[in-house]
Amino acid sequence: MQYRNQNSITAFLKWNKDTFFNNFKDSFADFMCVAYPREITYKILEMSLEEHFSGNSLVGLSLLVPLLERGLQDSIYIDLVHNNDKQKVQQFEDFSKLPKFSELLTMKELKDIYGEEVTLLLRCLVGPLNSINLRNVSLHGFINEREFQDCYLSLILLLVPSLSRLSTKHLNDTVGMNNALLKRPIIDLSNCKPVQDIFKVNNVDCGRFLKMTSVGKEIDELLEHSAFVLNDSIPLWRRAFIEYFEKANYYKTVSIIFPLFEHSIRRIFVCVNGCENRLLTAEKNSLYTTLDVLFTTKPIPSYNIDNNGVFDVIGNNLLNAIFDLLIWVESPRVRDLISHGNINIETIPQALVDEIVKLMFGLIYKFDVRRYLSENFNSNDSDFSSQLNFCEEYFNKEYSSPFHSMSILDRQLKLAFDSIALLENNKNIPDDIFNLPNFKEIRDEVIQQDPFHEKLLDLIPIINSKLSEHIEFVKSFYNIEENQMTKHLGNHLHQVTFSEKAVS
Repeated sequence: MQYRNQNSITAFLKWNKDTFFNNFKDSFADFMCVAYPREITYKILEMSLEEHFSGNSLVGLSLLVPLLERGLQDSIYIDLVHNNDKQKVQQFEDFSKLPKFSELLTMKELKDIYGEEVTLLLRCLVGPLNSINLRNVSLHGFINEREFQDCYLSLILLLVPSLSRLSTKHLNDTVGMNNALLKRPIIDLSNCKPVQDIFKVNNVDCGRFLKMTSVGKEIDELLEHSAFVLNDSIPLWRRAFIEYFEKANYYKTVSIIFPLFEHSIRRIFVCVNGCENRLLTAEKNSLYTTLDVLFTTKPIPSYNIDNNGVFDVIGNNLLNAIFDLLIWVESPRVRDLISHGNINIETIPQALVDEIVKLMFGLIYKFDVRRYLSENFNSNDSDFSSQLNFCEEYFNKEYSSPFHSMSILDRQLKLAFDSIALLENNKNIPDDIFNLPNFKEIRDEVIQQDPFHEKLLDLIPIINSKLSEHIEFVKSFYNIEENQMTKHLGNHLHQVTFSEKAVS
Protein backbone atom coordinates (compact mmCIF):
# COMPACT_ATOMS: atom_id res chain seq x y z
CA MET A 1 0.00 0.00 0.00
CA GLN A 2 1.18 3.49 -0.81
CA TYR A 3 1.64 5.95 2.02
CA ARG A 4 -0.29 9.18 1.77
CA ASN A 5 -0.70 12.35 3.75
CA GLN A 6 -3.84 12.03 5.85
CA ASN A 7 -5.93 15.15 6.12
CA SER A 8 -9.43 16.14 7.12
CA ILE A 9 -10.80 16.04 3.56
CA THR A 10 -12.94 12.94 3.06
CA ALA A 11 -14.83 11.53 0.14
CA PHE A 12 -18.01 13.30 1.30
CA LEU A 13 -17.26 16.64 -0.37
CA LYS A 14 -20.93 17.63 -0.51
CA TRP A 15 -21.82 16.56 3.01
CA ASN A 16 -21.02 17.37 6.59
CA LYS A 17 -21.31 15.05 9.54
CA ASP A 18 -24.66 16.30 10.80
CA THR A 19 -26.25 16.25 7.36
CA PHE A 20 -25.23 12.65 6.71
CA PHE A 21 -26.27 11.57 10.21
CA ASN A 22 -29.73 13.16 9.98
CA ASN A 23 -30.36 11.77 6.50
CA PHE A 24 -29.27 8.20 7.12
CA LYS A 25 -29.44 7.41 10.86
CA ASP A 26 -32.83 5.71 10.52
CA SER A 27 -31.60 3.61 7.61
CA PHE A 28 -28.76 2.35 9.79
CA ALA A 29 -31.19 1.64 12.63
CA ASP A 30 -33.57 -0.24 10.29
CA PHE A 31 -30.62 -2.33 9.08
CA MET A 32 -29.95 -3.24 12.75
CA CYS A 33 -33.62 -3.89 13.49
CA VAL A 34 -33.11 -7.03 15.57
CA ALA A 35 -29.71 -6.27 17.04
CA TYR A 36 -28.92 -3.01 18.79
CA PRO A 37 -31.47 -0.62 20.23
CA ARG A 38 -31.87 2.31 17.84
CA GLU A 39 -30.15 4.76 20.18
CA ILE A 40 -27.06 2.53 20.35
CA THR A 41 -26.94 2.35 16.56
CA TYR A 42 -27.21 6.13 16.38
CA LYS A 43 -24.35 6.49 18.86
CA ILE A 44 -21.99 4.17 16.95
CA LEU A 45 -22.83 5.85 13.63
CA GLU A 46 -22.21 9.29 15.12
CA MET A 47 -18.85 8.21 16.57
CA SER A 48 -17.78 6.71 13.24
CA LEU A 49 -18.81 9.85 11.33
CA GLU A 50 -16.98 12.03 13.84
CA GLU A 51 -13.76 10.11 13.18
CA HIS A 52 -14.34 10.04 9.42
CA PHE A 53 -14.86 13.78 9.08
CA SER A 54 -11.86 14.42 11.34
CA GLY A 55 -9.55 12.46 9.04
CA ASN A 56 -9.36 9.39 11.33
CA SER A 57 -11.17 7.02 9.00
CA LEU A 58 -9.33 3.90 10.17
CA VAL A 59 -10.71 4.43 13.69
CA GLY A 60 -14.12 5.14 12.17
CA LEU A 61 -14.00 1.84 10.30
CA SER A 62 -13.04 -0.05 13.48
CA LEU A 63 -16.10 1.41 15.20
CA LEU A 64 -18.49 0.71 12.32
CA VAL A 65 -17.48 -2.74 11.04
CA PRO A 66 -18.85 -4.63 14.10
CA LEU A 67 -22.20 -2.91 13.46
CA LEU A 68 -22.10 -4.04 9.81
CA GLU A 69 -21.27 -7.61 10.77
CA ARG A 70 -24.01 -7.78 13.38
CA GLY A 71 -26.58 -6.38 10.94
CA LEU A 72 -25.71 -9.00 8.31
CA GLN A 73 -25.86 -11.73 10.94
CA ASP A 74 -29.34 -10.68 12.00
CA SER A 75 -30.65 -10.39 8.44
CA ILE A 76 -29.62 -14.00 7.85
CA TYR A 77 -30.92 -15.04 11.27
CA ILE A 78 -34.45 -13.79 10.51
CA ASP A 79 -34.39 -15.65 7.20
CA LEU A 80 -33.31 -18.85 8.95
CA VAL A 81 -36.08 -18.51 11.54
CA HIS A 82 -38.61 -17.93 8.76
CA ASN A 83 -37.41 -21.08 6.95
CA ASN A 84 -37.39 -23.04 10.22
CA ASP A 85 -33.74 -24.07 9.82
CA LYS A 86 -33.32 -25.01 13.46
CA GLN A 87 -29.70 -26.18 13.19
CA LYS A 88 -28.46 -22.91 11.70
CA VAL A 89 -30.68 -20.84 14.00
CA GLN A 90 -29.02 -22.51 16.97
CA GLN A 91 -25.62 -21.75 15.45
CA PHE A 92 -26.48 -18.04 15.25
CA GLU A 93 -27.76 -17.98 18.85
CA ASP A 94 -24.54 -19.46 20.26
CA PHE A 95 -21.68 -16.93 20.15
CA SER A 96 -19.07 -19.68 20.19
CA LYS A 97 -20.52 -21.20 16.99
CA LEU A 98 -21.13 -18.06 14.92
CA PRO A 99 -19.79 -18.22 11.36
CA LYS A 100 -16.74 -16.09 10.67
CA PHE A 101 -17.36 -12.95 8.66
CA SER A 102 -15.81 -14.48 5.54
CA GLU A 103 -18.10 -17.52 5.93
CA LEU A 104 -21.09 -15.25 6.45
CA LEU A 105 -20.49 -13.61 3.10
CA THR A 106 -20.65 -16.94 1.26
CA MET A 107 -23.98 -18.06 2.71
CA LYS A 108 -26.84 -18.61 0.29
CA GLU A 109 -29.22 -16.68 2.55
CA LEU A 110 -27.14 -13.52 2.12
CA LYS A 111 -27.49 -13.69 -1.66
CA ASP A 112 -31.23 -14.29 -1.31
CA ILE A 113 -31.57 -11.10 0.75
CA TYR A 114 -29.17 -8.70 -0.95
CA GLY A 115 -28.71 -10.14 -4.41
CA GLU A 116 -25.56 -11.38 -6.10
CA GLU A 117 -24.14 -7.99 -7.09
CA VAL A 118 -24.35 -6.44 -3.61
CA THR A 119 -23.02 -9.61 -2.01
CA LEU A 120 -20.06 -9.53 -4.43
CA LEU A 121 -19.36 -5.91 -3.49
CA LEU A 122 -19.40 -6.83 0.21
CA ARG A 123 -17.03 -9.70 -0.46
CA CYS A 124 -14.66 -7.41 -2.37
CA LEU A 125 -14.61 -4.84 0.43
CA VAL A 126 -14.68 -6.76 3.69
CA GLY A 127 -14.61 -10.39 2.71
CA PRO A 128 -12.19 -13.27 2.31
CA LEU A 129 -8.40 -13.34 1.87
CA ASN A 130 -8.55 -12.66 -1.88
CA SER A 131 -10.40 -9.37 -1.37
CA ILE A 132 -9.42 -5.94 -0.01
CA ASN A 133 -10.47 -7.55 3.29
CA LEU A 134 -10.90 -4.25 5.13
CA ARG A 135 -12.38 -5.87 8.21
CA ASN A 136 -9.46 -8.12 9.01
CA VAL A 137 -6.57 -5.89 7.96
CA SER A 138 -7.96 -3.10 10.16
CA LEU A 139 -9.18 -5.01 13.23
CA HIS A 140 -6.10 -7.26 13.32
CA GLY A 141 -3.73 -4.30 13.18
CA PHE A 142 -2.12 -4.87 9.79
CA ILE A 143 -2.40 -1.26 8.61
CA ASN A 144 -1.99 2.19 10.12
CA GLU A 145 -3.79 5.45 9.44
CA ARG A 146 -1.35 6.57 6.74
CA GLU A 147 -2.03 3.41 4.74
CA PHE A 148 -5.81 3.66 4.87
CA GLN A 149 -7.85 5.59 2.32
CA ASP A 150 -10.87 7.60 3.52
CA CYS A 151 -12.86 6.55 0.47
CA TYR A 152 -13.18 2.97 1.78
CA LEU A 153 -15.12 4.09 4.83
CA SER A 154 -17.13 6.53 2.68
CA LEU A 155 -18.21 3.64 0.48
CA ILE A 156 -19.26 1.48 3.42
CA LEU A 157 -21.16 4.36 5.00
CA LEU A 158 -23.07 4.85 1.73
CA LEU A 159 -23.53 1.10 1.25
CA VAL A 160 -25.35 0.45 4.52
CA PRO A 161 -28.49 2.48 3.63
CA SER A 162 -28.74 0.41 0.44
CA LEU A 163 -28.37 -2.76 2.50
CA SER A 164 -31.09 -1.46 4.79
CA ARG A 165 -33.48 -0.92 1.87
CA LEU A 166 -32.86 -4.43 0.52
CA SER A 167 -33.17 -6.16 3.88
CA THR A 168 -36.37 -4.24 4.71
CA LYS A 169 -37.88 -5.24 1.35
CA HIS A 170 -36.92 -8.87 1.92
CA LEU A 171 -38.50 -8.81 5.37
CA ASN A 172 -41.73 -7.34 4.05
CA ASP A 173 -41.85 -9.95 1.29
CA THR A 174 -41.28 -12.84 3.71
CA VAL A 175 -41.99 -12.66 7.43
CA GLY A 176 -43.23 -9.07 7.53
CA MET A 177 -41.66 -6.30 9.60
CA ASN A 178 -43.97 -6.89 12.56
CA ASN A 179 -42.73 -10.47 12.85
CA ALA A 180 -39.08 -9.58 12.31
CA LEU A 181 -38.45 -8.18 15.76
CA LEU A 182 -36.80 -11.35 16.97
CA LYS A 183 -34.13 -10.72 19.54
CA ARG A 184 -30.87 -12.59 19.19
CA PRO A 185 -28.86 -12.45 22.39
CA ILE A 186 -26.84 -9.31 22.86
CA ILE A 187 -24.41 -9.37 25.74
CA ASP A 188 -24.58 -7.08 28.73
CA LEU A 189 -20.90 -6.99 29.69
CA SER A 190 -21.66 -5.47 33.09
CA ASN A 191 -23.45 -8.72 34.01
CA CYS A 192 -21.25 -11.13 32.04
CA LYS A 193 -20.19 -13.95 34.39
CA PRO A 194 -16.61 -14.40 33.06
CA VAL A 195 -16.05 -10.64 33.48
CA GLN A 196 -17.44 -10.80 36.99
CA ASP A 197 -15.12 -13.75 37.73
CA ILE A 198 -12.11 -11.57 36.87
CA PHE A 199 -13.41 -8.84 39.18
CA LYS A 200 -14.21 -11.25 42.01
CA VAL A 201 -10.92 -13.14 42.03
CA ASN A 202 -8.88 -9.92 41.90
CA ASN A 203 -11.10 -7.65 44.04
CA VAL A 204 -11.38 -5.29 41.09
CA ASP A 205 -14.55 -3.69 42.41
CA CYS A 206 -12.70 -2.03 45.28
CA GLY A 207 -12.32 1.25 43.37
CA ARG A 208 -8.59 0.94 42.66
CA PHE A 209 -8.86 2.36 39.17
CA LEU A 210 -6.04 4.15 37.43
CA LYS A 211 -6.07 7.76 38.58
CA MET A 212 -5.36 10.19 35.76
CA THR A 213 -7.44 13.11 34.60
CA SER A 214 -5.50 13.91 31.45
CA VAL A 215 -2.90 12.47 29.07
CA GLY A 216 0.29 14.51 29.29
CA LYS A 217 3.92 14.52 28.23
CA GLU A 218 4.87 11.64 30.54
CA ILE A 219 2.67 9.26 28.59
CA ASP A 220 4.19 10.63 25.37
CA GLU A 221 7.70 9.95 26.72
CA LEU A 222 6.75 6.42 27.72
CA LEU A 223 5.30 5.70 24.28
CA GLU A 224 8.36 7.18 22.56
CA HIS A 225 10.79 5.02 24.56
CA SER A 226 8.90 1.72 24.52
CA ALA A 227 9.86 -0.96 22.01
CA PHE A 228 6.27 -2.19 22.27
CA VAL A 229 5.07 0.91 20.37
CA LEU A 230 5.99 1.97 16.84
CA ASN A 231 6.53 5.68 16.28
CA ASP A 232 3.81 5.70 13.61
CA SER A 233 1.27 4.36 16.12
CA ILE A 234 2.04 6.77 18.98
CA PRO A 235 -0.81 9.16 18.06
CA LEU A 236 -3.33 6.30 18.14
CA TRP A 237 -2.06 4.94 21.47
CA ARG A 238 -2.26 8.44 22.88
CA ARG A 239 -5.75 8.80 21.46
CA ALA A 240 -6.89 5.57 23.11
CA PHE A 241 -5.71 6.78 26.52
CA ILE A 242 -7.44 10.14 25.98
CA GLU A 243 -10.71 8.35 25.20
CA TYR A 244 -10.39 6.43 28.46
CA PHE A 245 -9.05 8.98 30.94
CA GLU A 246 -10.55 12.20 29.60
CA LYS A 247 -13.73 11.15 27.80
CA ALA A 248 -14.71 7.82 29.43
CA ASN A 249 -15.62 6.45 25.98
CA TYR A 250 -14.94 2.79 26.65
CA TYR A 251 -16.12 1.42 23.29
CA LYS A 252 -13.81 3.74 21.39
CA THR A 253 -10.95 3.00 23.81
CA VAL A 254 -10.98 -0.74 23.21
CA SER A 255 -11.72 -0.35 19.48
CA ILE A 256 -8.47 1.59 19.13
CA ILE A 257 -6.38 -0.47 21.55
CA PHE A 258 -7.00 -4.03 20.38
CA PRO A 259 -5.61 -3.64 16.80
CA LEU A 260 -2.59 -1.77 18.21
CA PHE A 261 -2.04 -4.49 20.80
CA GLU A 262 -2.20 -7.28 18.23
CA HIS A 263 0.23 -5.48 15.92
CA SER A 264 2.72 -5.02 18.77
CA ILE A 265 2.46 -8.67 19.80
CA ARG A 266 2.99 -9.70 16.17
CA ARG A 267 6.20 -7.66 16.02
CA ILE A 268 7.48 -9.36 19.18
CA PHE A 269 6.47 -12.77 17.81
CA VAL A 270 8.40 -12.43 14.55
CA CYS A 271 11.46 -10.97 16.28
CA VAL A 272 11.86 -13.60 19.00
CA ASN A 273 10.99 -16.49 16.66
CA GLY A 274 13.15 -15.32 13.74
CA CYS A 275 10.34 -15.21 11.18
CA GLU A 276 10.35 -11.56 10.13
CA ASN A 277 8.75 -12.51 6.80
CA ARG A 278 5.49 -13.10 8.69
CA LEU A 279 5.23 -9.56 10.09
CA LEU A 280 2.97 -8.16 7.39
CA THR A 281 1.38 -11.40 6.26
CA ALA A 282 -2.01 -10.27 5.02
CA GLU A 283 -2.03 -11.85 1.60
CA LYS A 284 -4.61 -13.71 -0.46
CA ASN A 285 -2.59 -16.95 -0.55
CA SER A 286 -1.57 -17.12 3.12
CA LEU A 287 -3.45 -17.23 6.40
CA TYR A 288 -3.01 -14.17 8.59
CA THR A 289 -0.67 -14.25 11.56
CA THR A 290 -3.30 -13.48 14.21
CA LEU A 291 -3.67 -14.09 17.95
CA ASP A 292 -4.33 -17.83 17.67
CA VAL A 293 -0.86 -18.19 16.08
CA LEU A 294 0.88 -15.54 18.17
CA PHE A 295 -0.02 -17.26 21.46
CA THR A 296 0.11 -20.90 20.45
CA THR A 297 2.22 -23.28 22.55
CA LYS A 298 2.43 -25.86 19.78
CA PRO A 299 5.24 -26.10 17.22
CA ILE A 300 4.52 -24.23 13.96
CA PRO A 301 6.29 -26.15 11.16
CA SER A 302 5.24 -23.66 8.46
CA TYR A 303 7.04 -20.93 10.44
CA ASN A 304 9.99 -23.18 11.41
CA ILE A 305 9.11 -22.62 15.08
CA ASP A 306 9.56 -25.38 17.66
CA ASN A 307 8.98 -23.28 20.79
CA ASN A 308 7.14 -19.99 20.76
CA GLY A 309 9.52 -17.41 22.23
CA VAL A 310 6.70 -14.97 23.04
CA PHE A 311 6.11 -16.75 26.36
CA ASP A 312 9.70 -16.24 27.51
CA VAL A 313 9.85 -12.58 26.50
CA ILE A 314 6.50 -11.35 27.84
CA GLY A 315 6.46 -13.47 31.00
CA ASN A 316 3.72 -15.35 32.83
CA ASN A 317 2.51 -12.45 34.96
CA LEU A 318 1.31 -10.47 31.92
CA LEU A 319 0.45 -13.54 29.83
CA ASN A 320 -2.04 -14.80 32.39
CA ALA A 321 -3.94 -11.52 32.20
CA ILE A 322 -3.87 -11.56 28.37
CA PHE A 323 -5.22 -15.10 28.27
CA ASP A 324 -7.89 -14.31 30.87
CA LEU A 325 -9.24 -11.42 28.83
CA LEU A 326 -8.83 -12.76 25.30
CA ILE A 327 -7.88 -16.42 24.94
CA TRP A 328 -9.16 -19.00 27.44
CA VAL A 329 -12.37 -20.78 26.37
CA GLU A 330 -14.02 -19.86 29.71
CA SER A 331 -12.83 -16.25 29.55
CA PRO A 332 -14.98 -13.34 28.33
CA ARG A 333 -12.93 -13.14 25.10
CA VAL A 334 -13.69 -9.43 25.11
CA ARG A 335 -12.00 -8.65 21.81
CA ASP A 336 -14.06 -11.25 19.94
CA LEU A 337 -17.36 -10.15 21.43
CA ILE A 338 -16.73 -6.50 20.57
CA SER A 339 -15.27 -6.99 17.09
CA HIS A 340 -18.16 -9.24 16.02
CA GLY A 341 -20.80 -6.79 17.22
CA ASN A 342 -22.22 -8.96 19.99
CA ILE A 343 -22.29 -6.54 22.91
CA ASN A 344 -24.32 -3.57 24.01
CA ILE A 345 -21.63 -0.91 24.01
CA GLU A 346 -23.39 0.96 26.82
CA THR A 347 -22.73 -1.94 29.18
CA ILE A 348 -18.91 -1.99 28.96
CA PRO A 349 -17.90 -1.52 32.61
CA GLN A 350 -15.18 0.92 33.60
CA ALA A 351 -13.55 -1.80 35.70
CA LEU A 352 -13.10 -4.03 32.63
CA VAL A 353 -11.54 -1.28 30.52
CA ASP A 354 -9.36 -0.35 33.49
CA GLU A 355 -8.03 -3.93 33.51
CA ILE A 356 -7.30 -3.64 29.77
CA VAL A 357 -5.58 -0.25 30.12
CA LYS A 358 -3.52 -1.49 33.10
CA LEU A 359 -2.44 -4.46 30.99
CA MET A 360 -1.42 -2.16 28.12
CA PHE A 361 0.59 0.05 30.47
CA GLY A 362 2.20 -3.07 31.93
CA LEU A 363 3.28 -4.24 28.47
CA ILE A 364 4.43 -0.81 27.29
CA TYR A 365 6.41 -0.21 30.49
CA LYS A 366 7.99 -3.67 30.35
CA PHE A 367 9.51 -2.77 26.97
CA ASP A 368 10.63 0.73 27.98
CA VAL A 369 14.20 0.68 26.66
CA ARG A 370 15.35 3.22 29.27
CA ARG A 371 15.09 0.50 31.90
CA TYR A 372 17.66 -1.65 30.09
CA LEU A 373 20.00 0.99 28.72
CA SER A 374 20.74 2.56 32.08
CA GLU A 375 21.28 0.73 35.36
CA ASN A 376 20.48 3.94 37.18
CA PHE A 377 17.15 4.52 35.46
CA ASN A 378 14.48 5.15 38.04
CA SER A 379 11.03 6.51 37.61
CA ASN A 380 10.50 9.82 39.35
CA ASP A 381 7.95 10.38 42.06
CA SER A 382 5.25 11.84 39.82
CA ASP A 383 1.66 10.65 39.91
CA PHE A 384 2.09 9.02 36.51
CA SER A 385 5.15 7.08 37.66
CA SER A 386 3.25 5.82 40.68
CA GLN A 387 0.48 4.66 38.34
CA LEU A 388 3.01 2.81 36.17
CA ASN A 389 4.52 1.16 39.23
CA PHE A 390 1.03 0.21 40.40
CA CYS A 391 0.36 -1.52 37.05
CA GLU A 392 3.63 -3.44 37.23
CA GLU A 393 3.15 -4.47 40.85
CA TYR A 394 -0.47 -5.44 40.19
CA PHE A 395 0.45 -8.03 37.57
CA ASN A 396 3.68 -9.13 39.27
CA LYS A 397 2.34 -9.66 42.77
CA GLU A 398 -1.43 -9.25 43.03
CA TYR A 399 -3.12 -10.52 39.90
CA SER A 400 -4.67 -13.99 40.09
CA SER A 401 -5.93 -15.87 37.04
CA PRO A 402 -9.58 -16.89 37.33
CA PHE A 403 -9.42 -19.29 34.35
CA HIS A 404 -5.98 -20.94 34.46
CA SER A 405 -6.33 -24.62 35.38
CA MET A 406 -3.71 -24.41 38.14
CA SER A 407 -5.34 -21.35 39.62
CA ILE A 408 -8.70 -23.12 39.65
CA LEU A 409 -7.06 -26.10 41.37
CA ASP A 410 -5.61 -23.78 44.00
CA ARG A 411 -9.01 -22.37 44.84
CA GLN A 412 -10.60 -25.83 44.96
CA LEU A 413 -7.87 -27.06 47.28
CA LYS A 414 -8.38 -24.06 49.53
CA LEU A 415 -12.10 -24.82 49.75
CA ALA A 416 -11.30 -28.43 50.59
CA PHE A 417 -8.84 -27.41 53.32
CA ASP A 418 -11.30 -24.91 54.75
CA SER A 419 -14.07 -27.53 54.79
CA ILE A 420 -11.84 -30.01 56.58
CA ALA A 421 -10.90 -27.36 59.13
CA LEU A 422 -14.58 -26.72 59.80
CA LEU A 423 -15.23 -30.42 60.32
CA GLU A 424 -12.31 -30.67 62.71
CA ASN A 425 -13.46 -27.62 64.62
CA ASN A 426 -16.96 -29.04 64.95
CA LYS A 427 -15.55 -31.93 66.95
CA ASN A 428 -13.87 -29.61 69.43
CA ILE A 429 -16.98 -28.34 71.18
CA PRO A 430 -16.27 -25.61 73.75
CA ASP A 431 -16.94 -26.61 77.35
CA ASP A 432 -19.48 -23.86 77.92
CA ILE A 433 -21.60 -25.23 75.08
CA PHE A 434 -20.98 -28.87 75.97
CA ASN A 435 -22.20 -28.24 79.55
CA LEU A 436 -25.42 -26.55 78.49
CA PRO A 437 -28.65 -28.27 79.67
CA ASN A 438 -30.05 -30.78 77.16
CA PHE A 439 -26.97 -30.45 74.92
CA LYS A 440 -26.20 -34.21 75.00
CA GLU A 441 -29.85 -35.03 74.32
CA ILE A 442 -29.98 -32.70 71.32
CA ARG A 443 -26.63 -33.95 69.99
CA ASP A 444 -27.68 -37.60 70.29
CA GLU A 445 -30.90 -36.82 68.47
CA VAL A 446 -28.97 -35.18 65.60
CA ILE A 447 -26.62 -38.16 65.38
CA GLN A 448 -29.58 -40.56 65.31
CA GLN A 449 -31.08 -38.62 62.40
CA ASP A 450 -27.71 -38.62 60.66
CA PRO A 451 -25.98 -41.89 61.57
CA PHE A 452 -22.99 -41.06 59.37
CA HIS A 453 -22.13 -37.93 61.35
CA GLU A 454 -19.68 -39.59 63.74
CA LYS A 455 -18.25 -41.78 60.97
CA LEU A 456 -17.60 -38.70 58.86
CA LEU A 457 -15.65 -37.09 61.66
CA ASP A 458 -13.60 -40.27 62.00
CA LEU A 459 -12.79 -40.08 58.28
CA ILE A 460 -11.08 -36.71 58.60
CA PRO A 461 -7.55 -38.18 58.98
CA ILE A 462 -8.15 -40.42 55.94
CA ILE A 463 -9.40 -37.45 53.90
CA ASN A 464 -6.29 -35.51 54.88
CA SER A 465 -4.11 -38.41 53.81
CA LYS A 466 -5.81 -38.74 50.42
CA LEU A 467 -5.53 -35.01 49.83
CA SER A 468 -1.84 -35.20 50.60
CA GLU A 469 -1.45 -37.95 48.00
CA HIS A 470 -3.22 -35.79 45.39
CA ILE A 471 -1.08 -32.80 46.27
CA GLU A 472 2.11 -34.83 45.89
CA PHE A 473 0.89 -36.11 42.51
CA VAL A 474 0.09 -32.59 41.26
CA LYS A 475 3.43 -31.25 42.51
CA SER A 476 5.26 -34.00 40.67
CA PHE A 477 3.15 -33.81 37.50
CA TYR A 478 3.46 -30.02 37.11
CA ASN A 479 6.95 -29.84 38.65
CA ILE A 480 6.02 -27.09 41.10
CA GLU A 481 7.10 -26.20 44.60
CA GLU A 482 5.19 -26.70 47.86
CA ASN A 483 4.53 -22.97 48.32
CA GLN A 484 2.86 -22.90 44.91
CA MET A 485 0.26 -25.44 46.02
CA THR A 486 -0.97 -23.33 48.91
CA LYS A 487 -1.97 -20.17 47.21
CA HIS A 488 -4.18 -19.18 50.13
CA LEU A 489 -0.98 -18.65 52.10
CA GLY A 490 0.63 -16.37 49.49
CA ASN A 491 0.38 -15.14 45.91
CA HIS A 492 2.34 -16.77 43.10
CA LEU A 493 2.28 -17.12 39.33
CA HIS A 494 1.29 -20.01 37.08
CA GLN A 495 2.91 -20.82 33.79
CA VAL A 496 0.60 -20.49 30.81
CA THR A 497 0.53 -24.06 29.50
CA PHE A 498 -1.92 -24.29 26.63
CA SER A 499 -3.93 -22.32 24.07
CA GLU A 500 -6.20 -24.51 22.00
CA LYS A 501 -9.03 -22.12 21.14
CA ALA A 502 -8.52 -20.24 17.88
CA VAL A 503 -9.12 -16.52 18.08
CA SER A 504 -10.98 -15.20 15.05
